[in-house]
Amino acid sequence: MTRDQLNYLAGVLETTTTWKHVGNRAQMQAKNPRWPQYMAATYGGTCEQIPNKRLWIWKLDLPSRLRLFNEVEPYFNVFIESECDYIRDRFYAEIERLRKRSLGG
Repeated sequence: MTRDQLNYLAGVLETTTTWKHVGNRAQMQAKNPRWPQYMAATYGGTCEQIPNKRLWIWKLDLPSRLRLFNEVEPYFNVFIESECDYIRDRFYAEIERLRKRSLGG
């Protein structure tokens, strides 16, 4: 990714509290499909319309969100190191929980 793309994503992540959540709550919504389409094309994931609504979402699985988070961390202006550690730990814990659940444990 370019430096501009990383700076842009850092700003999005710092201003979007849903990014810190795990599971479906981490979908980022918009009333216009252009932004979610751009995010999916640039950073991965999918752009989908919520059925029966005029809302579009950008969805990205947990491992991909963690990868992007780690890649963009040096570009954060607001998050401090302890916040980054907390967010990263939540991603790791949820990924491990989902892995164990898929193995039947």
